[in-house]
Amino acid sequence: MSFDIEKPLSKVEYLYDNASMRRARPTRPSSDYDRAYLDNNPLKASRDPCRSTPLQRNGNASSSDLKSKVIPWDIIARTRELCAKYLSGSWNKVTPQRFRLKAITGGMSNLLFLVEMPDDIEPVSTEPRSALLRIHCNVDLEHLLNESVVFTLLSERALGPKLLGVFPGGRFEQYIPSRPLLCHELSLPSISRRIGCLLARVHALDVPIMKEPMIVEVAEGWLAKLRKVESK
Repeated sequence: MSFDIEKPLSKVEYLYDNASMRRARPTRPSSDYDRAYLDNNPLKASRDPCRSTPLQRNGNASSSDLKSKVIPWDIIARTRELCAKYLSGSWNKVTPQRFRLKAITGGMSNLLFLVEMPDDIEPVSTEPRSALLRIHCNVDLEHLLNESVVFTLLSERALGPKLLGVFPGGRFEQYIPSRPLLCHELSLPSISRRIGCLLARVHALDVPIMKEPMIVEVAEGWLAKLRKVESK
């Protein structure tokens, strides 16, 4: 899956270079990531500290932060640590002051960031110059397990982005610059045929997860969440 960050298509990208990060340094982050994210996404975040992610334990990055172009300094520093640990190579040379971080809006159940090396630092091995950082905010452990298994298999079969690193609460993926298809594009025969061929390959995979249809169960879950929102 890929995500569009181009402004003409109503997506937003934020580049935190050296100067902008110096401005962000004085920002005082919230003391509770889960509370901040829950305030903006009441159905997605958890107050349980046992389920918090590495970023959740060290700062905040709520949806309101992304819209206001403010990413707290501790989030930038913690993200840099994750890159050094799981992407390795030249990422160990990147200082927090030179670390490039773009917040990508549009994720339905995750926080998404694009991380990039400075232009003057070259990879020393197979490490990527850029990657998509996905922080899981879904507390449904069964869903996360199934999604992770499917993503890994799609990556191995070259049917999706490469899996670059996995850590508790999130993962690094290959970043593919792209955009979502528009409604009228989905109806084009040339495009729908290609989608059909790819979906056929996906559905033909032997995936070690539950094989029973889950459409009704998923729809009922969405309906239950909608009723909770309407009752507030």
